[in-house]
Amino acid sequence: MSTHEIPFGGLVYFALTLGRVGGMLSFAPFFGGGVVALKLRILLTLMLSWVLFPLVGDSVEAVPAEILPFALLLAREVLIGILFGLVARLVLASLEVAGYLIGFQMGFASMQLFDPQSQTQIPFMAVFLNLTGMMVFLLIGAHHWLIQTVADSYRIAPYGSAGGGPVVRQLIQSSSGTFVLGLKLAAPIVVVLVVITVLLGIVGRAAPQIHILIVGLPAKVLIGFILLTATVNTLIPVMGHHFAAIRSELTTYQALIRR
Repeated sequence: MSTHEIPFGGLVYFALTLGRVGGMLSFAPFFGGGVVALKLRILLTLMLSWVLFPLVGDSVEAVPAEILPFALLLAREVLIGILFGLVARLVLASLEVAGYLIGFQMGFASMQLFDPQSQTQIPFMAVFLNLTGMMVFLLIGAHHWLIQTVADSYRIAPYGSAGGGPVVRQLIQSSSGTFVLGLKLAAPIVVVLVVITVLLGIVGRAAPQIHILIVGLPAKVLIGFILLTATVNTLIPVMGHHFAAIRSELTTYQALIRR
C-alpha cells in the first residue's frame, strides 16, 4: 500500500491530523486571518494533513472506539493546533498594542481602518504596524516554523497528549507579556509625544492667545510621523528578533503538552 493511501481504519488518524493542522491554520498569523480565503485555507489544511499523515500514522497508539471519547480526543487535537497558532499570533497582538498607544498620542484614536487580518475596524496606526509585522513574519519564514512545529509535535507530543495546568500557566504568562512588549515597542515614540504634549500645555498657560488645539494636533502628527520614519529601520529588526523567539517558545509548549 502506498504511504499516502489511507485505509478506512486510518481515517480516524487522518481526522486527528486534520484537527491539529486545522486548529493551527485557523489561528496562525496570515493563514488564520481574512487575507487567505476560506476555501484556500480548507484546501491547505487538507494538503498539509495529507502530507503529515504518513509521518505519524504508524507511530500512534489505538484510538478509542466509542464516539464520545474519540470526539474528546479530536477536540484535544484541535486545541493543540489552536495553541500553536495562538502563540505565534501574540507577537502580532503586541504590535497592535503599540499601534494603539502611538495612534492615541498622535491624536488618531478615533480614526479607524479595516484590518484585513482580523476583519475588524482598528486604529490605522495599529493596522500599519500589524501589516508591517506580517511582512516581517513572512520574510523570515516564520510560517514555515509553524508547519514544522506541527510535524515535530507528533514526535514530542503524540495523539492523546495534554499538558493541562502547565500549558495554561505558560499561556497566561505569554499573554501577559503582550502588553509589555507592545509598550516597549511604542515607548520611544510615546515618550517623545508625551513630552511634546506637556510642552504644549506649558506654552498654552504661558500664552493663552495661542490656540493649542489648532497648533498642537498638526505638530504632534508631524512629529509622530517623523519619529516613526526615523525608528522604522530599528523597529523591523526588533520585530524579526521577537518573531525568531517563537521557535523556542513553541518547543517549550510542545514539551509542556507532552507532560
